[in-house]
Amino acid sequence: MYPNSLTEKAHPNMVETKKNMTIDDLAVMTQNGFVSVEGKIMKLDERVTKLDEKVDRGFFEVNQRLDKIEKDILQDYGNRIEVLEASVRNLQSEFKKSG
Repeated sequence: MYPNSLTEKAHPNMVETKKNMTIDDLAVMTQNGFVSVEGKIMKLDERVTKLDEKVDRGFFEVNQRLDKIEKDILQDYGNRIEVLEASVRNLQSEFKKSG
């Protein structure tokens, strides 16, 4: 099931080597593995950073649109309220005159 030595095949598809592995060989292989993983992590970090910036830009744009809509609506309602208040004042003054 498991190889008895470092020269024995651990998997049927592995190439059998006659070289005996040394601690230095294993250290180099381990270091290369870490370097490879570090490179993949760095690429992933770059992608996440770009995505984060994209999301931030998107939220900023949505907030700008909502702020504009809110301002337009509040301004419109403010104008309407002013007109209604003026109309109510006119009606009150006419009611007082007639009453």
